Amino acid sequence: MKFICMLYIEVFCLTFRSTLTFFQRGWNCHRLRREGNQSPLQLWTRHQNEAQQEPMQVDMEMKLTGWDHVVIGSLMLWFLKFNFSAC
Repeated sequence: MKFICMLYIEVFCLTFRSTLTFFQRGWNCHRLRREGNQSPLQLWTRHQNEAQQEPMQVDMEMKLTGWDHVVIGSLMLWFLKFNFSAC
C-alpha cells in the first residue's frame, strides 16, 4: 500500500510539473497587445540586453525619513522578541 501511494504521488508530481511547464512555455510566448505584440520572453530579453549595455549607477547613501526609522525600529524589536522567545 505504501508503495502504491508513493507511486501515485510521483506520477502526480510528474504530471503536475509537465502541466506547469506547458503553461509556462505558452505564457512566455503569448503576445501582449499593449507591448507592441511582443511576448514576455522577448520583453525580458530586450530589457536584459539594455541593462548590460547601460551600467547602473547606484546611490550608496541611504536616506531615511521619519517613517523609515519607525518601521526599522519595529522590525528590530519584532526580530529580537522572536529570537529570544525561542530560547
